[in-house]
Amino acid sequence: MSGRHAKMCPNGRTGEPADHPHNVGMPISSFRLRRIATAVLATAAVVVVSPLSVTPAAATAATATAITTTEATQNVAYGGSVGISGKLVRAADNAPLPDGRVYLQQSVNGVWTNAGSVVTNGAGGATGYAVGLSVSRSWALYWPGNAQFAASRSAAIVVNVAAPPVSPTRATQMSIAASAANVAYGGSVAFSGLLTLAANGAPLGGGRVYLQQSVNGVWTNAGSVITNGAGGANAYAVGITASRSWSLFWPGNAQFPAARSAAVNVTVAGAPVPVPVPSLRLTFYYPWYPAGWSGPGSNFTPSDGQYDTSNTAEIARQLTEMRYAGLNGAIFSWEGQSEVFSKRLSLDLAAAHGTPFKWSVYYELEGQGNPTVAAIQSDLAYLYTTYANDPNFLHINGKPVIFVWPDANDGCSMLARWAAANANHQWYVVQKEFFAQSYLSCPNQPDAWHEYAPATQTEVTPSSFSVSPGFWHKGNAVQLARSVSAFSAAVQAMKASNKQFELVTTWNEWVDGSNIESATQWASPDGYGQYVDVLHNAFGSQ
Repeated sequence: MSGRHAKMCPNGRTGEPADHPHNVGMPISSFRLRRIATAVLATAAVVVVSPLSVTPAAATAATATAITTTEATQNVAYGGSVGISGKLVRAADNAPLPDGRVYLQQSVNGVWTNAGSVVTNGAGGATGYAVGLSVSRSWALYWPGNAQFAASRSAAIVVNVAAPPVSPTRATQMSIAASAANVAYGGSVAFSGLLTLAANGAPLGGGRVYLQQSVNGVWTNAGSVITNGAGGANAYAVGITASRSWSLFWPGNAQFPAARSAAVNVTVAGAPVPVPVPSLRLTFYYPWYPAGWSGPGSNFTPSDGQYDTSNTAEIARQLTEMRYAGLNGAIFSWEGQSEVFSKRLSLDLAAAHGTPFKWSVYYELEGQGNPTVAAIQSDLAYLYTTYANDPNFLHINGKPVIFVWPDANDGCSMLARWAAANANHQWYVVQKEFFAQSYLSCPNQPDAWHEYAPATQTEVTPSSFSVSPGFWHKGNAVQLARSVSAFSAAVQAMKASNKQFELVTTWNEWVDGSNIESATQWASPDGYGQYVDVLHNAFGSQ
C-alpha cells in the first residue's frame, strides 16, 4: 500500500485538491483517492456564488434539516435562465442555518448531479442560477450534511425548456457521397457532401462540418472540414480497420440549425469478424488486505474477520463466494509492476484455474497522474507477458481486457495517449467515462466504456450498467444508505439492461463501505451475506 496521502471529497465520486477541506486531517493513501469520481453532466452553466467552505451552526449530532424553496414549475425559452431559491433551516424550529454550502442539482438520467453550489446567507437563504438552458429537467437544492446536521434536499422543481426556434427558411440539409463502399483492411475512403438551405438549395460556405463514424451505436467525431463557397465539404478516413457507418454532420449555430447526412456503410474486407459478446458480470476487487484494515479502517465488520488477501485459503473462499453470486469474473486493482499488492494477481489467477472465472485488471496509475505513452506501453507489455496468457485472464475477441481509471482532469488527450500506446490493438481497452470534456465526442474512442461511482445506486454508460450496495467511507457521513431491497431492484434493472458489462461496485472495498462481501451487519443463514444472496437469486451460480 502506498504511503502517499490525499484529501477526499464526500460526494463519493472525485478526489479534490487540498484547498477543499471536506476531511481535514484524515490521511488517505493514494489508492484511496481514485475511489471517487466527479460527474458534472450539466447542460447549463451555473453561477457559483462563493468558494467551497462549510461552517454549519453549532448543534447536536445529526440534527434534522429542511430546505424550502419559493419556486414552482418554471417555463423558460431555449437558452434561457432560471434561479432556484431556498432556505436551509433546522427542521425542529425552522431556525436558519447560515454559512452552509448548498448544491444546485439537476436530475440527469434519473441521477441527481451537482451543477454548482452557494453558501447560505445569515438567514439561511441560498439562490443558485442555471443559465443557457437547453434541456427540460428537474432541479433541486441539496445540503449534504455534516457531523452536526443531517442532509436534506428541497422538493424537485421542474424546469420546462422550450424547443429552439427554427425558421423554415433557415432549415439546412447535408448530403454525402463516398468514394467506395468496400475497402481493404487499413484502406481509405473519401467522403464529399454539400451543406445547403433546405428551402432553396442555397450553399452555406464557411461552416465546420464533422466526419463522424458510428462506434457502438454512438456517432463519434473522426475529423472536420470547413465548407467551401459552394457549401462543399471533403473529408477523408484513412487506415480503416472496422466496418462501420459514416456520416457528415453540421452542428448548427445561432443562425442555422444542425443537419446530418444519410449514413453510408463502409465494409472493410479482411477485418476480423467480431464475435458477439454476452453480458459479463464483473466486480471490483482490492488486494491490499490486511494493510487495508487500518488507516482509516471500515465501518463494517467482515464475517470472515480481518483476512489476508495473500492467503490462498481466503482467496479460494472469495472465489467460491463470487461464483455463487453469479459473477463471471473480477477486476483486480493494479498499481504498477513493482507494487507489492499488485503482484498478488498471480495468486488469484492460479486459484481460478479449472473454473470459468476470469480476472481482468484496473489500471490505477492513470488516476495518479498522466503516464507517458512509453510508460503505458511498458506496463501493457509487462501485463501481457506476465498475466495475459493465463487461461483465466479475461479476453474479448481474442484480446486481453484492461479497465482504466482516469483522474478528474483527464479528457480527450488521455484517450490519445492510450490509442498511441495500444497502436497494435493488442489490448481490449475499457475506459471510465470522464467529464472534463464530452467523452463520447473525443477521437480515439476505446473498445468500451464503464463507470465507477459507488456513491450512486446505478450508473449507465453505452457499454455498461453498474450497481452499488451503499457508500459509507470511514470517517465520513453516509453517501448512499444501504438497503437490500433497493439493491435488489437495481440488480434487476441491471439484468434487464443487457449491457456488455454488468458491474458490481464493489466486492471488497471495505474502507468506502461499498462492498457486497458478507459483513456481520448483513450476514445471512447460508453464510454468503444478503447482498451476495441477491445476486445469486438473480443470476444463479457460475
